Amino acid sequence: MSNNYFRNLALLGLQLKPKNTTIVLLIAYAFCLFATYITLIYPGKSYISTWLNDVIGFIDIANRVSLGELPYKDFHFGYGPLVALIPGLALLWSGNAGIIFAANGLIVSSILLFSALIILPRRLTTFASLLIFLFAWLLIAIPMGNMQSFSDITWGAFYNRQGWAALIIIFVFYIEPVNTGAWSKRLDSVALALLLLFELGNKLPFAVVAFGFVLINSTISRYNRHISLLSLLLVTLTVVAEEVFLGLAAPYFHNVLAVSKSLKGGRLGLWDFITILIDNAPIILASLGAVMAVRAVGRRSIFDWLYTTGVIASV
Repeated sequence: MSNNYFRNLALLGLQLKPKNTTIVLLIAYAFCLFATYITLIYPGKSYISTWLNDVIGFIDIANRVSLGELPYKDFHFGYGPLVALIPGLALLWSGNAGIIFAANGLIVSSILLFSALIILPRRLTTFASLLIFLFAWLLIAIPMGNMQSFSDITWGAFYNRQGWAALIIIFVFYIEPVNTGAWSKRLDSVALALLLLFELGNKLPFAVVAFGFVLINSTISRYNRHISLLSLLLVTLTVVAEEVFLGLAAPYFHNVLAVSKSLKGGRLGLWDFITILIDNAPIILASLGAVMAVRAVGRRSIFDWLYTTGVIASV
């Protein structure tokens, strides 16, 4: 798949320049972290206009963590441990409840964007890499809900936006890098394992989609199979080590199952389904447009259509 992909790029007059792209993304990395700090953390306060209950609830959870309590052991919690631990550490560090979610965004941005910095330059052009990089940063750091009005400013459901950002970066692993040597495999395996661990520590539904993608992606090519299996091994070893030393893994899964059973959900009607399609029309149209574009330059692969279908279904 890799050779055909780069040949199609050449037909479009495009060429991968990993070193140049890395330099551009390093500058963007520094800019994103600085902009997050100077605009959202340095003022020392935040403004929200909606989802106040979600924000207040997570401020309470952050306060509990800052006092030494742990999720699943000292209180019930239906999300991953990072959703509680990172804001709690931010509150402990700053002592200011007004900036804990902004600080959380800064920490998560530094982790996920660093992974993107490793992955993107060896797979995409500079422009495409920068678009994904900046879009992921906006999802992580900006206090605005998905598909919400520009006036709906809130830190509520920050875990969903961060989960989407990580998924977007993970989906790029469908494309093989320009160099498929041993060093490239190690880099990609570690980066993918880091992203999978984040999704696992963030919210279980995102983790299910991410792990499902990695398993399916392992059937695409030998390179993808190597990095997928090695990353899953690294994730398994990390989870086992975490359970041995902190004992949070087993209570996490038990607690999430208990909370999910207590929730009552209704059936998804036709209008609900249509509403979902309308709300996510930009992502769906962009995905279909991308697969049609690569088909127009001569690429014929059933995997592209399956990949696009999977991305749309994960929405």
